[in-house]
Amino acid sequence: MRCLPPGVSAEFFAWPVHAFRPLRIPRADGSSANAAWVLYKSGESEVAVVWRGTELVAVDPSPRTRTPIWIDASVLDREESSARTSTAPCRWRRDLPVV
Repeated sequence: MRCLPPGVSAEFFAWPVHAFRPLRIPRADGSSANAAWVLYKSGESEVAVVWRGTELVAVDPSPRTRTPIWIDASVLDREESSARTSTAPCRWRRDLPVV
């Protein structure tokens, strides 16, 4: 079972993908990693996530609001804007969405 931030249910993984956008995440060494922004939707409920390969980087349980999103600090450090090698996964913290 994949770890998720507090209060986020894994049920959204079974929802249809409503939107998908590839992206690149810069790394500290100047290279970048392939990633994808995915919007899952069921009825009026939506969850947006960022995947880097099979790693869940960010989870936004309310993507239509400015509510802080969940970021797995073991995978992505927003202050450094860099992708990292995950050594201790599931260190979720809240952060403001990037506009």
